[in-house]
Amino acid sequence: MAESWKHWEGRTVDGFPLRRYLGGSDHSCVFLSERAGREPRAAAIKLIQASTADWESQAAWWREIAKYRHPHLLRLFEYGRCQLDGNELFYCLTEYADENLAEILPDRPLTPEQAGEMLRPVLEALAYLHSQGFVHGHIKPSNVLAIGDQVKLSSENARPLGETGRVLGLPLIYAATEVATGECFSPALDVLSLGTLLVEALTQRPPVWRGRQRGNPVLPKTLPAPFRRIASHCLRRDPKDRWTVPQITAQLDQPGKQAAVRAMLAKPAIILSGIAAIVLLLAMTAVPRLRNLHREPHERAIDSSPAPSRPVEEPSTPPGVTNTAMIRSSPDSPSSRFVSGAVTEQPVPIVPKSARNTIHGRILVRLRVGVDPSGDVTTARFDFHGPSRYFAKLALESAEQWKFSPPQINGHVTSSEWLLSFEFSKGGTTAHSTPVRP
Repeated sequence: MAESWKHWEGRTVDGFPLRRYLGGSDHSCVFLSERAGREPRAAAIKLIQASTADWESQAAWWREIAKYRHPHLLRLFEYGRCQLDGNELFYCLTEYADENLAEILPDRPLTPEQAGEMLRPVLEALAYLHSQGFVHGHIKPSNVLAIGDQVKLSSENARPLGETGRVLGLPLIYAATEVATGECFSPALDVLSLGTLLVEALTQRPPVWRGRQRGNPVLPKTLPAPFRRIASHCLRRDPKDRWTVPQITAQLDQPGKQAAVRAMLAKPAIILSGIAAIVLLLAMTAVPRLRNLHREPHERAIDSSPAPSRPVEEPSTPPGVTNTAMIRSSPDSPSSRFVSGAVTEQPVPIVPKSARNTIHGRILVRLRVGVDPSGDVTTARFDFHGPSRYFAKLALESAEQWKFSPPQINGHVTSSEWLLSFEFSKGGTTAHSTPVRP
């Protein structure tokens, strides 16, 4: 079946379109879909071969999961049964995620800071599921997702505590030995899978187990604190010896608490107040989410031929834009006449409400843009990427649409470079510009 999934692009399932094939396995697949007249409109639809699950049980689990609301748990909207080309299938619609951890790890491991930022919301989602009497059962990189800047854990594979059966789609390295021997699902299964996920996230490789009986694994000595200690307690062969989710959370919080105590003992009160203010400012401006995992410099060249240099009249000030034109001497020629350029069009990124609601504090993105003599942006590169690929992309797309009146030297227009700053918050988006050269 895995080879045939993609051929269903363009088909519909109970009125839900299969827009684009996103991926699949031998027993299931996922397509981009949409929910007409409902918000959020975009959704992901998962199709599962009916032969791999019992419908009554599956429908009962999905009916319960659909009631759950947690900020770090992927919402399940609709579910049902259908047939495509003679294949009996179960389907469920969930929130559509922008990206998942499995797409990041082939390129680079997470830093310790990023691993902590990923781990906390996953632990919160697991604690919530366990409190509702469910086990996730499928903790692996592709099921740790991001919508905007919010980390979410998939939900459609959750099983009730005490259930037994196969765990389809979970790599053996992520499955506890009790699953292979037919024991009941328990939170200890999620803990073992989480330990494997943590090691792979930090090293790009899963842990190495000792022998066929899967004794406690050999962990890389390079694993930083507190993750080495957390992983070692998650990956115990005996489920009774593994840490619980609250124990992992407490250990994850411990280094920060110890550092705070050391700082209080070491710093005078007046310095402490300054540090507290800085920490508060960082907390307001940082958005520690999965989307900050890519921080590579990015530059984009825009296909645009510069217009020939020609004399132009001094630009007038367009509505809503401050004209910073002035007469001054050029560093290269003290007697030359220089007229600075100005912004004439500055479109601000349009941010969907669902994405804006994920912002905590402020998100700042800065770009350097090259402008040709006709006033069009021809190149754009990040001066400060910010913590979010999603908002950085919005800023980049907006910056490419800005228009400028070109600067003049001795009556001739010339190219220029500008620094554009975009600030995103729940209350709105602002943009500022600063000329860099000439």
